[in-house]
Amino acid sequence: LDYIRTIEQISIPDNSNVMRKSYDQEKPLVSVILPVYNGEKKVEETLRSITTQSYTNLEIIIVDDASTDHSREIIDKFAINDRRIRKIYLTENKNVCNAGNIAFLMASGKYIVLIGHDDLWRKEKTDIQIDFMEKHENVAVCFSSADVIDENRQIVNGRNKALGKMFQRPNLPEENYRRSLILSGNFYCAPSACIRREMLEKCGYYRYGLVQLQDYDLWTRLMMKGLLYVLPQKLTLYRRFSDTSNLSSSDLY
Repeated sequence: LDYIRTIEQISIPDNSNVMRKSYDQEKPLVSVILPVYNGEKKVEETLRSITTQSYTNLEIIIVDDASTDHSREIIDKFAINDRRIRKIYLTENKNVCNAGNIAFLMASGKYIVLIGHDDLWRKEKTDIQIDFMEKHENVAVCFSSADVIDENRQIVNGRNKALGKMFQRPNLPEENYRRSLILSGNFYCAPSACIRREMLEKCGYYRYGLVQLQDYDLWTRLMMKGLLYVLPQKLTLYRRFSDTSNLSSSDLY
């Protein structure tokens, strides 16, 4: 019996990784959009949360908006070891709308997912969202509920009650979406968004004059093409720094 087992181990090598890779490539390609500006303090952690997603059929499009810190060195380190990363280094700083639109133009995935340079995802986020989107073709954007975290990755929903409540808001009946967005403002967490690229192409990208309102404007236009839906799972970690007196690039990217 031991002899048979030995022969089996030699002649039938473990090919689970090959099988997994083949299986993943059968899934839809997902384009990750990551604009960066002076994100050296947290972008490594963000990149790690992207590259270790359980869903692996990704193209990771990073647009650095002329950072003046060490962001590019950190990005380069990840790009060497991960062929999925496509990096664009701009020579002139403009704004997050410009960086985001450059990435949108480069995206070739069936779905587009957004993330800021200091936000994080739970490992299963993309897997869960793509499974949902594949089963619901009338949904234009799928969001997830989110936890608010501080600079130390501690969950601080209690300290940010309004934001925490907003990012755990239940779904609305279809006819109430437009009214609620107009009356209540933007209550969707941008780094939790998974967008159907076909519908994004129909409604257009960010509008350059709407920095800090670009997501809100985009959701209202995407609503005209399909449904918006929020998954109840807290799959996104939205970063909010304790020191709000210094509004840095983190509040824009």
